[in-house]
Amino acid sequence: MAPATVARRAAVVWVVAAVGASAAASVSVRRATERASIARARARAPARASSSAQPDVATQPDVATLDAWGLRPSVLEPGDEFFARASALNANPPAFAIDDFLSAAECAAIIELAKRQRLAGTGESDLYLNYRVNREVESGASGGAQSEEARRLIEEQALSDDALSASMPSGFRVNVGALADALELADPEAHAADAAGAGAAELDAARLGAALGARLLRLMGLPKRRLRVAEGIWVKADRRYVVIRDATVVHYREGEGVAPHVDGKDATLLVYLNTVAEGAGGRTVFVEDGFASRPQAGRALMYWSKNELLHYSEAINRGEKWVLQLLIDFRHADAGTGPYVDFATGQVIRGI
Repeated sequence: MAPATVARRAAVVWVVAAVGASAAASVSVRRATERASIARARARAPARASSSAQPDVATQPDVATLDAWGLRPSVLEPGDEFFARASALNANPPAFAIDDFLSAAECAAIIELAKRQRLAGTGESDLYLNYRVNREVESGASGGAQSEEARRLIEEQALSDDALSASMPSGFRVNVGALADALELADPEAHAADAAGAGAAELDAARLGAALGARLLRLMGLPKRRLRVAEGIWVKADRRYVVIRDATVVHYREGEGVAPHVDGKDATLLVYLNTVAEGAGGRTVFVEDGFASRPQAGRALMYWSKNELLHYSEAINRGEKWVLQLLIDFRHADAGTGPYVDFATGQVIRGI
């Protein structure tokens, strides 16, 4: 299938979901729902034979993707090639990639924020959606009760031990609170929020979060919405807000990876913060859909992740890997009539 055709189909699927009404409720973060999500993902397609069969994906500029999202060059500032770098990796369910989503300085600054937070005594974040499954995999390797889902998926996907095994740790996760808080300040129409030209020393959490959030809303084609960071499932996405459920920086060292899973939210934004050498592992492998992406600093992946696109993080066999991950709910059944609840204050708002 031609890349332009794939891009058009992927974008149409995504846009219809973004602007259409959906009665689906947010997925619970409890283990029972994680099991159901993984089971549905497994049933969607037959298992692939081996991780080695998954090709690396090299994103190429794809104007059709830009056009299908309704984001045409005429509405962008002269010389703005942000969306010209976007391309479709998978048509349905949709998955997109965009190179240089973050600058080298922004990637370095986010890594430094995570390191400082960890050194300050912030422990591993158990708010990460797949934390429990990943921890159970490690527990099973040391004699504990391994996650049945993770064990079965590793076996059924015929993953070699050097790609992923149940004995491998799943990385260290830091919930970057200051960065997450700043996402709510993002305004995609305020170009002053763009931090791409700044050096790493100039980038604090507030500036990074505002720039990241603005780009996220532009990438999703939802510039009129704002971001709200909320873990509670009673906080719903509506026509005013996209909800960020989790903002996590993950550090993988040699021998670390993540078992096959789905993320349980409407979409995931995964940004690689450093480049992993060819052949050194660390790829994000979408095992049932036949594509993979090698970490390249600044590259972002955006994909549906509620029950679709089963994936795993290939174990690092040389060096390290840093990623930033946002778990996102954006679908809603809001007809635009209100009333709305301000979940921060409990106030009922009418007439919006």
